[in-house]
Amino acid sequence: MIRFLEARFAGHRTDLVEADITPWRRAVVGDLTTAFDFKTPNRSRPVTLPGTDDFKPTVLVRHPDQVPAPPANQRLPGQERGVRPARPIPYTLHTDGRASEEMFSIDFGNSGGAAAVFQVRSAGSAQPPRTYTVEPGKHLADTWESVSGYDLYVHGPNGYFRGFKGGNPGRQHARLDVTASYDERDRTIVLEIRNRSSARTEPSRATRVSSTAMPAISRTVRTASAIPRWADCSSKPPAARLPEPGFWRASPACGP
Repeated sequence: MIRFLEARFAGHRTDLVEADITPWRRAVVGDLTTAFDFKTPNRSRPVTLPGTDDFKPTVLVRHPDQVPAPPANQRLPGQERGVRPARPIPYTLHTDGRASEEMFSIDFGNSGGAAAVFQVRSAGSAQPPRTYTVEPGKHLADTWESVSGYDLYVHGPNGYFRGFKGGNPGRQHARLDVTASYDERDRTIVLEIRNRSSARTEPSRATRVSSTAMPAISRTVRTASAIPRWADCSSKPPAARLPEPGFWRASPACGP
């Protein structure tokens, strides 16, 4: 309610702005202004509610509890066909990882119109989950110790996911950076694969379309989506040409 009063009456008066509201709360919590129509406040909008007469119970006598019986031939339920329609969301998120000999860093970016919360989970039990809140138009970064390898999974709103897995790259392996970005016009995910070492490797997508990463050269791969604004792809080189032990990148995510 305080933020609503600020948005409605503060204007350029700084004395009406509550100083005790933290920047995190201002980024995450709304101000209720979208729930009102201040342009035409006196316009009547009659609301017609559906009738409830058909929902009135016809039998008011209590019956004994019914014990459910499992079917004789059981089987797992199948996935319903088609895509369920959804309203547009205000998120355009980016998560890029980069490995070194001792640390693995992740950069969280938010170019959308609403604050987003990321949670990073490690496959190992030694590191607890970490949570990050990124305001619109901003980004932040954090690092993880990777001397013995890394296996990190980034989760965000609306099914957003990124996966980073690998061992210590060392000096004898190729060092790949895989950056994912969106092409809203063509509805594709753009993967930029850059080799930061002198070794050659051939990372391939989950669709088994390979792209050779030459030393110190970047290669761009486009991944089309069968479902509008969704993509599901990963990069993993053949075992004989691993850039580092267990290298893997996954970018299944909902587009902007």
